[in-house]
Amino acid sequence: MQKKIHLLSRALFLRSVLIITVSCVLALAANALRPNGIPLVQAWELRNLAVCTDGKRIPWLKLAEAQALFSKGEALFLDARIPEDYAEGHIQGAFNLPYDEFDHYLEPLLGELPATGPLITYCGGTDCHSSIELAIKLCDNNLGDVKIFFGGAEAWEAAGLPIE
Repeated sequence: MQKKIHLLSRALFLRSVLIITVSCVLALAANALRPNGIPLVQAWELRNLAVCTDGKRIPWLKLAEAQALFSKGEALFLDARIPEDYAEGHIQGAFNLPYDEFDHYLEPLLGELPATGPLITYCGGTDCHSSIELAIKLCDNNLGDVKIFFGGAEAWEAAGLPIE
């Protein structure tokens, strides 16, 4: 009896290992076939997640770069946070375009988009990834020269830059 239980346990274990192995192989194959699959060998970071559907990488801005574009008035800042967070304080002159309500908020904003100059997405800070999602949606809809300011409102405010 104990030998039967041992054989049954062993068979279940081997089947489990087989299922897990097949699942891993299929997942790796699917990742390899995707044009923007997750790199497995290189050291990757969040910046690698900002890729349009066509494979184009979306550039990231450091605080100094975002501030320079802001000072020159050469960019339109788009806050990807929910309206309540935007209302509590946002980069001066920025428009609210919550990434999860993109279609609803985009239509009224289309007239405000500049013919030239970058569209800079941002959100709350480095713990918020809404700016990445919004940038990808803008890029996929060919809505301009999209860039991401990942430091967001948190870094902007900490640097003493204009907030409304």
